[in-house]
Amino acid sequence: MSGSQAVTIPAAAPTAPEETRPARLLRALARNPEPLSTPALASLLAEPGQRRRLLPSYDQILHRHEQAGHVQRAGRASRGRGRPAVLWRITAAGRGWLDEHDKAPALAAAAMAEAQRKTEQAQRTAAEREHALDEARAAFSRQTPRISRKRAAHRLRDLGCTLDQIAAVFHVSKEMIRRDLLWDPAARPVTRKPLPRIERPYARGQTFAGPFPAT
Repeated sequence: MSGSQAVTIPAAAPTAPEETRPARLLRALARNPEPLSTPALASLLAEPGQRRRLLPSYDQILHRHEQAGHVQRAGRASRGRGRPAVLWRITAAGRGWLDEHDKAPALAAAAMAEAQRKTEQAQRTAAEREHALDEARAAFSRQTPRISRKRAAHRLRDLGCTLDQIAAVFHVSKEMIRRDLLWDPAARPVTRKPLPRIERPYARGQTFAGPFPAT
């Protein structure tokens, strides 16, 4: 239509995920100081027209949580037609279950963040390891002095390289690399002290002049 202005409908703001039915029931019991019957809970929580349909579902949920110790029976309603409805009360265990239910999203988000952090750390470590292997292949060979090979083998091992990868860098066996890794770079070389000189009773070629025992 000419002359009309375009109307922009803003996007709906993100909402929290809808609470589960068991959590809604136990939360209603926790917020009311007096015990509540299933019809009373349905009146508090159900949408218009759904009360009668949801009563059997509420009964099943409450019986299941009764077996878990989260709710307990507190008598029967005195009013109403037909069989008196059971009155329900939340227990301390039920309040604890609600607390855990409320903390679950934050714990799940923290676990997901921790898993993501570990994944990123593993990726960085793998990239650093591959880079170190490329540098080692370019810098070392079979003719590398053993002391240099030992130091390089320790650095590569600290980055998570396998014995096969390290041995391939120097073109030696895994057993040789394994022995190299037993070497402690921080250990000082052992200096052997000279043995003490033993003084002989007479010089070489010189005869012993006595005294001799009497015969």
